[in-house]
Amino acid sequence: MATASTLYDLPIIDAHTHTSGPDADGPPGEVVRCMDQCGVEMAFVFAPLLDVHGLQLRVEHYDDIRRHNDYISHFCSHAPERLLAFAVLNPNPCIANGDQERAVQLMIDEARRCYGELGIRGVKLVPDRWRVNDPHIQPFMSEMAVLGMYVAFWPWVDECIATLAMETFHAQGEREDPWQLKVDLSFGCPADWQVDSFRKALNMLPHDMLMYASDVFWSCDRQRYMEEFVYPQLATFEAAATLARGVAGPGSHERVLLRRAVFHDNVLKHWQIATKGREQQLHRMKIVPGSFHSKPRRTEDSQRMRSPGINQPRQKMT
Repeated sequence: MATASTLYDLPIIDAHTHTSGPDADGPPGEVVRCMDQCGVEMAFVFAPLLDVHGLQLRVEHYDDIRRHNDYISHFCSHAPERLLAFAVLNPNPCIANGDQERAVQLMIDEARRCYGELGIRGVKLVPDRWRVNDPHIQPFMSEMAVLGMYVAFWPWVDECIATLAMETFHAQGEREDPWQLKVDLSFGCPADWQVDSFRKALNMLPHDMLMYASDVFWSCDRQRYMEEFVYPQLATFEAAATLARGVAGPGSHERVLLRRAVFHDNVLKHWQIATKGREQQLHRMKIVPGSFHSKPRRTEDSQRMRSPGINQPRQKMT
């Protein structure tokens, strides 16, 4: 487990990180080293995304999807207790010559392969010429629920808050974690909206729905991870919590518990329930799998969380 701590002696689970393939990611041990230095116990690690736009996908890109999933299983197998592998699946009809039902079946088959052969327990979805609530997608979503795969997908901020607010009308009985849906707090909206977006989430949603997430693309060193992801998100969280309704004040024991829940406890509970407590059984290969047509690693500037002021012009001192 992590050997270093961040501000407030706060343990962290990062619910949103990316790989770009073997040419960009560096060795898995370097990711774990950064996590150790930053107090990150575990991280969701997404397989490389395709660099091809939805309308340009072709049948052969189905093989790229499979290779990317092979890669993430291999990559995370070097530290399966720390790196939680997420396959990337995409039932875009273009991978099946425009046949939506065939595309869905291909992704069902790939989900089964990822779970059974590769030992993966998570799936990242990027709706691309399809929507999660489309009727023809339901067999695909149902299959992942039957398997016990944790599913990540991301609407915009206001839509996300509204969707999760509706979820509060349908709590799952007396379960320890009653919510099927959570929201990760990785950056998305521009800097001027960050604090207000956090405040809205704290005002509108049960606080056990909220999870820290960086959206970092590996590899990353300690200084950059802390300064561009942890520190800005902690600062934004604290500012929003102070402005939100009914949240305990700074320095209180209740604020400490809320901070720990958002940055650690909520995601851990959710992962364990969604995956039915079944550990990863990741497949390590003799040769590192290639990742063709993978989306290139973001530049460091484009990865920044963009908290208030972080991208503002610097004033010259006179």
